[in-house]
Amino acid sequence: MKYILAICDSHSSLSGALSLVDGRSEIIYQINAQEICQIKTLDRLDVYDLIVLGGIDWRIRATSFSLARHFRARFDGPMIAVSNIVGWCVKMREAGCTQALPDNRETAQLIHDLLFPPLP
Repeated sequence: MKYILAICDSHSSLSGALSLVDGRSEIIYQINAQEICQIKTLDRLDVYDLIVLGGIDWRIRATSFSLARHFRARFDGPMIAVSNIVGWCVKMREAGCTQALPDNRETAQLIHDLLFPPLP
């Protein structure tokens, strides 16, 4: 079983990007301020195979950028930012995401292939 940490403002905001791994992976969503604050207190993120970051509610004190920097300092695996806003994607790459991609079918396929590489 693969484990994905998904940080976003709603389950539906990452549903397209995670559509091909839903059912084959355990997706742990962190959506509200309390959940996001709790995840920031964890020092061990190595239990996850992938971290996917979407936009979060603007009222949450932690920003997507600060979360990306926090996670990168504690996680060596792939960390993907998902958004159709190009400027946000650029800043997420600068904050430590390995990739920043639009929410589309190609991104869903890339996430699937990262977790479940095609057989040769």
